[in-house]
Amino acid sequence: AFAGLHTLAGRPFDLVVIDPPSFAKSEDEVAGALRAYTTLTDLALPLVASGGDFVMASCSSRVSPDAFFEAVLRGRALQVIERTGHALDHPVGFPEGRYLKCLFARVP
Repeated sequence: AFAGLHTLAGRPFDLVVIDPPSFAKSEDEVAGALRAYTTLTDLALPLVASGGDFVMASCSSRVSPDAFFEAVLRGRALQVIERTGHALDHPVGFPEGRYLKCLFARVP
């Protein structure tokens, strides 16, 4: 995905969806996962046409929703449409159970 995003440079898309596999299966992988989300966002946003939509997801159980959204949004002028997690029919009883996270945003 990292290399593929480089090959798409210069082509504007109305919608870009980034849904990588889990980057942090253990606590010692969290910092690397957050860097990977930041890098993917940096590579993907230039591909989104002005007024287009950007979707970024995470299924890393060790990365908290707050840390994920901060890594993706930090310093970026995005219009957040919605932040989502698990559906109501997927109850979560422990912090690592909140592994599904998704940001829907518009690029101005």
